[in-house]
Amino acid sequence: MPDTSPIYRPRKPQESQYYQCVGDTFERFEQVYDKHFAKQYGFFRSYVKQVIYRYLDCGTLHTLCVFRETFSFTQDIRDQKDSHT
Repeated sequence: MPDTSPIYRPRKPQESQYYQCVGDTFERFEQVYDKHFAKQYGFFRSYVKQVIYRYLDCGTLHTLCVFRETFSFTQDIRDQKDSHT
């Protein structure tokens, strides 16, 4: 008997090169941002960290990423941007 149904194929995002690259390097990127990138791109925006961690959590079995939560989070980001303008 096969492990999965012929209809359902789990994504396994942790196996993609992009996911692994982000997961392996983001913390270091955050540590060196001010020194290497702030002058050209401005201050490190805290919502970037939130987006990255949501991306890393989305689709894995230990967390569930559903449209409602994603929509709510996207609205939170829009609200933060509006409050800074």
